[in-house]
Amino acid sequence: RRVALPLVDLAFMNLSLALGQVLRFGGLMHFRSYLVVDAVYSAVWLLCLYSTGVYGRFRFSVVRAGSAVLTGLLINATFTYFFKQYAFSRAVVLYAGLFNLVFLMGWRVLALAWSRRTGRDHRGRRSLFGRKTLIVGDAASGGAIVERLHARADGLYDIAGLVSPNADEVGEKVAGVPVVGTLGQIGEIIHRERAEEVVFATDKVSYD
Repeated sequence: RRVALPLVDLAFMNLSLALGQVLRFGGLMHFRSYLVVDAVYSAVWLLCLYSTGVYGRFRFSVVRAGSAVLTGLLINATFTYFFKQYAFSRAVVLYAGLFNLVFLMGWRVLALAWSRRTGRDHRGRRSLFGRKTLIVGDAASGGAIVERLHARADGLYDIAGLVSPNADEVGEKVAGVPVVGTLGQIGEIIHRERAEEVVFATDKVSYD
């Protein structure tokens, strides 16, 4: 799950480089010559995406993805002037950068639309790249938070289950999400579900 997002971006970067070569040379006859270039340029773009938080909490941020691609394009274009071994064709770098801008921003726009559509059906469907999250609360308070998170358009939360203070709610479903245990089992549940976040949605639990 953690490498899914970079792998999707990397696949589009390779596609962009291939399209850039087709536009510049009319085919992929020089593809092998560009393997080192591909590795270097892709690493720069991935680092730029990582530094803007695209692989953290801003996974579907179109603006951040676009700014990272433009920054990476500037860095890679600079390479062509100072490192001649990477300067096979500045046109290919430019084409690849423009395609990356379209692809890396475009698929995030589609992912946001997908998350918005599936997130609002309240069936507990898991988002594609969301952080595994547990909700602590009873049917009323926890259910309200579940519905609000399902309605979010950014797909940041993959709700693994509800932890209820009431033992009699265990095994039931609240807003399409199963009640997976009680508050006294929360440590065990966090490890079992590999939860990355816990949201406390009830005033019945003390701050301690």
